[in-house]
Amino acid sequence: MRDCCASESSCESKIHIAIVGTGSGAFAAAIRAVEEGALVTLIEGGEVIGGTCVNVGCVPSKIMIRSAHIAHLQTSHAFDGISIHQPQINRAKLVQQQQARVEELRQAKYESILDNHPDIELIRGWASFENAHTLVVKQPDGSAMRLTQDRILLATGASAAIPDISGLAQSPFWTSTEALVAEKESGRLLGAQVLAGEGGEIIQTAALAIRNRMTIHELADQLFPYLTMVESIKLCAQTFTKDVKQLSCCAG
Repeated sequence: MRDCCASESSCESKIHIAIVGTGSGAFAAAIRAVEEGALVTLIEGGEVIGGTCVNVGCVPSKIMIRSAHIAHLQTSHAFDGISIHQPQINRAKLVQQQQARVEELRQAKYESILDNHPDIELIRGWASFENAHTLVVKQPDGSAMRLTQDRILLATGASAAIPDISGLAQSPFWTSTEALVAEKESGRLLGAQVLAGEGGEIIQTAALAIRNRMTIHELADQLFPYLTMVESIKLCAQTFTKDVKQLSCCAG
């Protein structure tokens, strides 16, 4: 528990704010709130703090993409004076290094803030509303804590949406979270995300590739991009298989 005030009366004079979630938005709000004189309680139900970006989003995905790019450059580049060779990929070591960096940044960007800001308190558990100003937090030991606050901010972030498909729960499916820490390569297209308009074309292309169990190498060779969303699929596949000079809208 925080020992935040010299007296009970000074604590009572401050605004109490509860923030559900511990991602970047939650911490930014918490820091600004304490700078304005508030007391902040962060509530987190997951195993780690830090939200989507540092744990299962931006940070690990960019490390994975960067390592893939390094491997690609060893197999395909335009410099005659540098030998080309097939790198030996050890996914287990890559994942170990990737997750070590995730833990390092989580400590630097999130956990250290709790250590250095006594007016920010962390409570573990899952929150639900009792009324407009009261949260009930179910804690890991099964007990319930009631928090009555002046303000409540919901900053719960994102999680993978699991479609309601018959039999899916009994199959060994992956979301992006599992893919980021997989220690074995599948070599196959696992899914696609629609980022803009013309979604029908990209969904159709991805569905055909998945149904036919195409590898990323086969996908790169057989798709021909135009100025449509389907170009993005081929360019992603070409990142692993083609020379970078071919990555243009006119590549055939």
